[in-house]
Amino acid sequence: SAIEAGQVAVALLIAVLGGGATPIDDKQKIRASLVTTPLPRLRGKNSYFVRIIFQRIVWNNHGQVSKILGIKEPTVYAEFFDHLEKALFLEKQT
Repeated sequence: SAIEAGQVAVALLIAVLGGGATPIDDKQKIRASLVTTPLPRLRGKNSYFVRIIFQRIVWNNHGQVSKILGIKEPTVYAEFFDHLEKALFLEKQT
């Protein structure tokens, strides 16, 4: 859910003052874009440069996109690469 209490409070205040219906953020989706680039072979092994970008897309209650924000928290990216590293390790073991 993308609903924020402050935004709802402002929309209610505007409605009470006769301003009509004000759109509020309602739904969100997280989108990931992953790019891999082959690097020169190191010690006879394939190597890749991996880049990922996470975005938060928010729609209001009128069905319109109200925000597209890049997610910049380092912990999100660190967690992704930790999971990727573990998955690659497990795949290599099989």
